[in-house]
Amino acid sequence: MSALTSRDNNDRQYANQGNLAARQSVWEYRTGPAIFDVALDLAGLSGAEAVLEVGCGNGRYLQTLRDRGHRGTVLGLDYSPGMAAEAGRWAPTLVADAQRLPVGSDLFDLVLCMHMLYHVPDVPMAVAELSRVLRPGGTVLVATNGLAHCRETMDIVRRATEQVGVEYRSLWNREAFTAEAAPAYLTPVFSSVVAHAELEELLIPDVDAVLGYLASLNSTQAYGPEVLAAVDVLVREEFDRRGHFALTRSMTVFACKP
Repeated sequence: MSALTSRDNNDRQYANQGNLAARQSVWEYRTGPAIFDVALDLAGLSGAEAVLEVGCGNGRYLQTLRDRGHRGTVLGLDYSPGMAAEAGRWAPTLVADAQRLPVGSDLFDLVLCMHMLYHVPDVPMAVAELSRVLRPGGTVLVATNGLAHCRETMDIVRRATEQVGVEYRSLWNREAFTAEAAPAYLTPVFSSVVAHAELEELLIPDVDAVLGYLASLNSTQAYGPEVLAAVDVLVREEFDRRGHFALTRSMTVFACKP
């Protein structure tokens, strides 16, 4: 079991919205529409659809649906009680395992599964569940990151571990549910899988936002205070040299049809 799929790691990481909110904050510096709108636009919603979000986190997609005036039924599910409670500000939520969804079959016009399947131990079981709860003619949107995602922060962590003398543990690898690996899981289940890939470089002017992002990863990678101190120095050196921190965002949303 990897650090990404470890239930113990995920229980610590998502006990509350702090770590997730820290990671979300750096994407506020991108140009163009919010990533939540970019993904939802792919569904072509009329506003009346029944929507289920599996792995709703702190509810940013649920909030976006509410802000858009969505009229149909909306339900959020998350494995973490803390995340389900946080997202409950925007829509009804339940604590649930993506591998065994506590809802009936053929109930939802749109199923969202955004940036969470890399946390699921049995991805094929979860994908089968996404298909089961989808109505004929509906859409499942699955979002995940590519192997290039946040490579600059991963490099900072690697350099810090080398300085401290501890083993570096890659967060992303080819065994994880990345954008590169996703089609092999999705195409056996859905008749149509269309990839909408985005790749961009952000120039982040806020050193605290970058340090907060990197600190949020420690709940998963658990390197300890010495590595975090070395990370702090390396990030500040980067800001001293360039006046900003360049960060790659590699994200793909897969629009899946039954």
